Amino acid sequence: MEKEIINKMSFAMNTFLKAMKDLREIKNEIDNDVLKLDNNFSLENQIYKDFNVIFDINAMNGIIDIIEPLISTIEYCEHEYVDDRVETGVESYMMTISYCKNCNITKKP
Repeated sequence: MEKEIINKMSFAMNTFLKAMKDLREIKNEIDNDVLKLDNNFSLENQIYKDFNVIFDINAMNGIIDIIEPLISTIEYCEHEYVDDRVETGVESYMMTISYCKNCNITKKP
């Protein structure tokens, strides 16, 4: 089940990243086309103004900058749990915790 979740997360992030890069390219094309116009379309057209708010290049670049390194960190771990005794209080109360020696994720008690 965990591997399936990891695969779905990876697919979702890769799909989203591709879409963001495609949208950024289209937005750049639109901006370049608007610059070629011989009128004040960019200043007077409310739809274009609203479009620019929604499809802000800096915001898109920020999202891409977050997602790209995150994608490379998604890995499936074949957990190898280790049991360890830890102190839980001042008077040396002990409890056992189980954690994966590869990724440090803890097992539910």
